[in-house]
Amino acid sequence: MSTRHRICSSGQSERQCAHWRMSRAWLTSASALLFLCSTSAIALASDNSSFRIQESGYWTCETTANRQCIYWLDNDRVIFSGTRPQDIETTADGRRTWNYALYIWNLGTNSVVKYADASPRLFCYSDGYIRYLQPRESESALVAGPFGGESVSSSNEESAVMGRGQSSSGAWGWNTELSCGQYQPQPPHPLVGVKVALKKGHGFLFLGSRKTPGSAKATIQYFQDQSAEAIDLPLQRWQINAAEIRPVDFRRAYLLLGDQIYNRSDRCVPEGFRRRVYRMSLNGIVEPIRLPPRRELRCHVEWRGVNEVRSGLTVHVNTGRLASSYLYLVQGEQVTTILKGRISSSAVSPNGCRLAVGLSSVSDPRKPGTAESYRGHLKTVDFCAKGER
Repeated sequence: MSTRHRICSSGQSERQCAHWRMSRAWLTSASALLFLCSTSAIALASDNSSFRIQESGYWTCETTANRQCIYWLDNDRVIFSGTRPQDIETTADGRRTWNYALYIWNLGTNSVVKYADASPRLFCYSDGYIRYLQPRESESALVAGPFGGESVSSSNEESAVMGRGQSSSGAWGWNTELSCGQYQPQPPHPLVGVKVALKKGHGFLFLGSRKTPGSAKATIQYFQDQSAEAIDLPLQRWQINAAEIRPVDFRRAYLLLGDQIYNRSDRCVPEGFRRRVYRMSLNGIVEPIRLPPRRELRCHVEWRGVNEVRSGLTVHVNTGRLASSYLYLVQGEQVTTILKGRISSSAVSPNGCRLAVGLSSVSDPRKPGTAESYRGHLKTVDFCAKGER
C-alpha cells in the first residue's frame, strides 16, 4: 500500500483525505513560491547595497579641521599619511604610538610603497603640488614643491605653520589649504574677514567678518580669478562652514557645507527637516541639494564625511560608536548603506568614481586593541562600472 493510501486510511473519510492532499499540495507550492520571492528580495537588496571594496592593509591618520590624510594623485593612485598596523612603538610611559609616513597605494597593482618619512601634520597635496613636515633630529623641516621634486622650504615648525597660508591674524586672514598654500588671489580692494581661496585659478570666497553687526546674515561673495566684480551667492554666512568647502573635480565645482540651524550635542535636526548641501559652479551658480528627511540622516551627520561621487552624495553618520556609525549613499530620496563604522578621513578620485576612506569598524580584523579609535583602515569604494571610468 502506498504511503498516501496508508495516511488516508487512518480513520479518515475519502473526502477528508482529498482535502488533506489538496492542502498539503497548496502549502508546498506556497512555500516554494515564498522561498523564491524571499531569495529574489535578498538578491535585490544585496545588489542595491553591494559596492566593490578594495583593501590596502594600512591605517590612515585622522582628519581634523586643519588636516586631511588622504589625496588622489590620479584616478588609480592614492597618497596618504598612514602606517602599517604592526608599526607600533611603546613609549617610556607605556603609551603605544604609530610610526606615520607618506605612502602611495596603486589600486591597479594593489601595491603600497613608502614615499617619505613625514608627520601627519601639515600634509597636503593639490594638483601636482605637495607639502609635508619631515621629522629631523633637532627640529622638523617643511618640505614643499612639485610632486617628486619637492625640497626643504623651512627649518622650523613656526614657519611651517605660517606656510599653510593662514595669516597671523588667524580667522581674519586667508585660508589657502585647498591649494596647499600656493595660491592666494589678489582682492580688488581690502576685504576684512574670512577669505577662502579655492584651487589655483578658481578665485576665492569672501565670507565676511564675524565681528560685523549682522554678519551671520551677510551674503557670501564669490570672486572669480582676477575679477574685480563680486558675485553675490544666494547664501548667507550662517549657512556655510568655512572649513567645509571642498572641490568636486569631475564637475569643476565645489560643495559648500554647513546648514548650522541647530545647536545640540547629537547634531539632530527637527523631524521632516531636509538638510541642505550646496554645489557652486565656477560661473557662480549655486544649486541646493536637499537630503531626504530620513530617520538615518536626522542625527549625527558629520559634514567632513559628505562627498559627491558620480552616483550621488556619500554621507557619514558618526554616533561616536563603531557599531552604530554608517557611511550612506544618497541618491535622490533613496538612502543605501555603504559601510558600517566610523570614517577618519575620505577623498574622491578626480573622475568621481572612487571614494577612499579610513574606516574603523568592529568587524575589521586589523583594528587595534583600542576599539573606540578614529584611526581608520584605508580602503576604497568603487561606484562606477569599468566602462564608465
